[in-house]
Amino acid sequence: MATTVLTPQIQFVTLAIGATAKQMGISATELYNRLNRHNLVRRLLIDCYDTLHAESIEGVAWNVEQALRNWDAKEGGGKMKQTLYHGSYVSVPNPLTGVGRRELDFGPGFYVTLLREQAERWARRVCVIRAVDTPLLSVYEFDEDNLPTDMRRLRLKHYDQQWLDFIVSSRRGEEPWRDYDIIEGGVANDQVIDTVEDYYAGRITAEQAIGQLRFAQPTHQMCISRQSIVDRCLRFITTVQVQQKGGMR
Repeated sequence: MATTVLTPQIQFVTLAIGATAKQMGISATELYNRLNRHNLVRRLLIDCYDTLHAESIEGVAWNVEQALRNWDAKEGGGKMKQTLYHGSYVSVPNPLTGVGRRELDFGPGFYVTLLREQAERWARRVCVIRAVDTPLLSVYEFDEDNLPTDMRRLRLKHYDQQWLDFIVSSRRGEEPWRDYDIIEGGVANDQVIDTVEDYYAGRITAEQAIGQLRFAQPTHQMCISRQSIVDRCLRFITTVQVQQKGGMR
């Protein structure tokens, strides 16, 4: 019997589709068909293999999902509808923006993410802190068509100088988030916190900090601080249980 040898590109495509489908909560077959409708299997996963395969699997899944949603939106002639996740120990069908902590990097508000696995990790962490065993993922659809025209939004797309200065300003208590209704950007997590603290303390320069940050895996969080935006644009879809590490739950 002949043995089928998979090329690195085909192996990468299979891995990328599997990870993205899991992140989006759909089957791999459905995702493959949707990608093929825009020829994205070829144009993104194969033609861009040289640069894309060097990213983390989370980063690849993020790129694939964003590309698909952007091309779907372009085909439909409208703005992008995003699937967003919130990890907690309870279901959150009716989010509130006025209950967050002011010391968070993007200020008080309701926090969601495009990255399902990131939200799952947060749900597990919250359960440990709360001494409970109910990690849950609330799933939403975010409709940008309903955003108010006077909405103030800041996108910090990369771990760069702008992101670094914003995080440091927050940690100094300067509240840079007060001027915005929505802020998106990377998380100051354990991958990057040492670099942020060294820069904050003056032990390294901005150039050194940015040089270190560029190796960090991509993360994403969105803080919505205006309740009317949550009410108009964030539609609750469902709540799912998060599997515990080791296969529990």
